[in-house]
Amino acid sequence: MSIFKNINFKKILLITTWVVLGAGALTLLIAAIREKADKTCTGLQIEIAGAANNLFIDKKDISDIILHVTHEPVKGKRINEIDLVAIENELKKDVWISKAELFFDKDGKLTVEVEEKEPIARVFSSLGATFYIDAKENMLPLSNKHTARLPVFTNFPSELKVLSKKDSALLNDIRNISTYITKDTFLMAMIDQVDIRSDRKFEMIPKIGEQTIFFGDANDMEQKFEKIKLFYKKVISKNGWSTYNTINVSFKNQIVATIKGAADVAADSLRTLQMMKALADYSAKMSSDTSRSMVQDSEKANDLSMILSSIPREEPSDETNTTVAPPSPAVTTPAIKNSIPKSNTTTQKIIKQQPKSTPKKQKLSNDYK
Repeated sequence: MSIFKNINFKKILLITTWVVLGAGALTLLIAAIREKADKTCTGLQIEIAGAANNLFIDKKDISDIILHVTHEPVKGKRINEIDLVAIENELKKDVWISKAELFFDKDGKLTVEVEEKEPIARVFSSLGATFYIDAKENMLPLSNKHTARLPVFTNFPSELKVLSKKDSALLNDIRNISTYITKDTFLMAMIDQVDIRSDRKFEMIPKIGEQTIFFGDANDMEQKFEKIKLFYKKVISKNGWSTYNTINVSFKNQIVATIKGAADVAADSLRTLQMMKALADYSAKMSSDTSRSMVQDSEKANDLSMILSSIPREEPSDETNTTVAPPSPAVTTPAIKNSIPKSNTTTQKIIKQQPKSTPKKQKLSNDYK
C-alpha cells in the first residue's frame, strides 16, 4: 500500500491526457494533409499589388510563367504534384516582380500573390541607352505594355549593371529628387526634364518658358524646390514666362536669376554701330571716286555685302546674375562717333553675382517621354 501512496495519479493522468490529445491532433493533421494531397486544384487566383493599375505585368504574364513550370494548367491537377517552390522561384526571376507568395486555400484553389516593382524615374545615359529605376535603385528595362509618365533624367554617365561608388551615389540622388517631384503635383506639371552636368550637378528644364534652373546637388533638396515654387508663383507670374534666362537655387536662402536678353540687346546695338560705320566709310569712298567703271562699281557692291556679312555677332563675355529682378529697360543706340562705345545694360542687382551657368540643353522630344 505504501508503494501506491507515493504515486501521483493526477500527474500521470494529466500527462496521459496530453499525449492522447497530441497523438489525436497529429493523426488528424496527417489525415488532412493526405486528404488535401489527394485533392485536385480547383482553380487559380492571381493578385497583383505594387504599381498602380498593374502597368508592367498582368495576370496573363503570371499565368504563362506558372504554365512554363507546370507544363499544363493547374486546374484539375493533383495538389501534391504542383511544386509551389519552383513556381515561386520562377516568378521571382521576372525583372518586374519583387515578391511572390503561393498557397492553396481551404477549397483547393491556388492563390498567387505578386508584388510588382514600381519605377520612379526614367534615365537616359550619355550614350543614349534608357531605363527605369525603382525605389530600391534597381535598373528596369522599358516595357512594351506602357510608358510611364515619370521625371526624366539625361546624361547619366554609366550603363553598367554594377555601378561605381560615384555612379551609385548619383543614382541615389536621382531617386531622391524624382521621388520628391512625383509627390508634388506642381513640380510634376512644371519640370520637363533634369539634365546631369559633367560635375554631377543638376539642371532642370521647365515645360513652359525658356529658363534653365540650376539646381546644384541633391543637398537641401526640399528648400531648393520650395524656392523654385516660390519664384514661379510670385515672380514669373508677374514678370512673364520669357523674362528670365536662368534661375539658380543652389545658394542657401537665395534665388539668383538672370534677365533674359540683356546681353543680347547690347550685342545687337554694337553690331548695328559696326554696320552703320561700314556703310558710312563705303559711301565716302564711293563719292571720292566716281570715275570707275560699272564693273568696278559692281565689285564694290559685292565688297559691301561681304563686309556686312562678315561682321561677327559678338557674344557677351559674362552675364550679370540677379535675384528676382524685374525686366531691364531696353538699351538705346547712341549716336555714331569715331570710336564705338561700350554698351551698358541696366539691371537691378539684389544679390551678389555668381559664375556663368552652363548653356541650356535641348529638350527631349515627346517620343521619349
